[in-house]
Amino acid sequence: MGKPVRTLFVTHAAEFGGAELSLLEILERLDRDRIEPVLASFSDGPLVEAVKESGIDVRVINGADSFVKAKRAEMAEVLSNGSAIFKAMAAIPAALELAKFVKERRVDVVYTNSSKAHVLGGVAGRMASARVVWHFRDIFPQAILKKFFATSANMLAETVICNSRATSAQFESHKDCRVVYNGLPVEKVKAIRGMVDVRNELGLNEDARIIGMAGRLQRWKGVHVFLDAAGIIAKGSPKARFIVAGSPIYGDESYLSEMMAAARDLGIGEKVVFTGFRQDIYDIVNAMDVYVHPSETPEPFGRGIVEAMMLGKAVVVSDAGGAAEIVLDGNTGFLVTAGDARMLAKRAIELNDNPEKSRSMGEAGKKRAHELFNAIRTVEAVSRAIENC
Repeated sequence: MGKPVRTLFVTHAAEFGGAELSLLEILERLDRDRIEPVLASFSDGPLVEAVKESGIDVRVINGADSFVKAKRAEMAEVLSNGSAIFKAMAAIPAALELAKFVKERRVDVVYTNSSKAHVLGGVAGRMASARVVWHFRDIFPQAILKKFFATSANMLAETVICNSRATSAQFESHKDCRVVYNGLPVEKVKAIRGMVDVRNELGLNEDARIIGMAGRLQRWKGVHVFLDAAGIIAKGSPKARFIVAGSPIYGDESYLSEMMAAARDLGIGEKVVFTGFRQDIYDIVNAMDVYVHPSETPEPFGRGIVEAMMLGKAVVVSDAGGAAEIVLDGNTGFLVTAGDARMLAKRAIELNDNPEKSRSMGEAGKKRAHELFNAIRTVEAVSRAIENC
């Protein structure tokens, strides 16, 4: 066996979201005889500490804050508005520092895990004569961003790994674009507390039929669509109760207040539990009978869907993006038109009124999730991409 490939993993974000959890799960499971990992992050946070605890060296690179904190709309503005280009230029010193670090550590491959890391890490890798692998986990609605990343990938990255076929559609012209579905640690996706205990804590009856969703509370995730569906469900299902688990991201706090007010206006305020952020999210999802994922715009993957399936839950999911690749319609759950609250309600009622059908779909979904979306499978595919780029 040859020497392990010295690989610098690069992220712009160190707070835990789906992309950062996936990166940590890859780093924790790498065969160090094949891949020698180091992490560079353009911000400090929980991910950095978790990676250090796994015995991997970490370099935090400062100086790119304005670029790192820019939202997608601002990134599109930077590309379309010449006067805004200075925000991107301010990150050049950070890219130069990263390139210096690549040379110091004699890195073979620069692996980037997030949209801003693709830019900074890709430029740094090229400057330091290292090979570059992008792990792309976004679907951009803005045409200018799609064009920018497609063009940049052709110039900067030997290989582009995408987390779904929907994501990979943005890189049709790339010479080596491959789909590797996100993999979860099967052994960790399990409930610790009993369903009855969790329901009691949330003030929900043991015999309630609970429909819920979980994730960051962002408008595009469709919480308002779920609440509209809940209003329809509640009219014909007196035992139905609803859970919205998760918290808004920075800058979107008003959306939570808006959704709580919407639940009251729909007459279901007392039937909807907003849990806020929960460390025990698997316990919360396990307390549900049906899990819904009502995103209005295409989801690059859909980690929460896989988690619910691994917990044996039947799912009702928007038929858009990577989410539509996870669910087998009519077998492991149902696909519904994105934004269609009535269709969402119809399918949720169908499962709610047929516990045996819900259980059967949940079991089929659990089997599919364990086979296709497990961390071992994903790490092997990522390792091969790094070795062969």
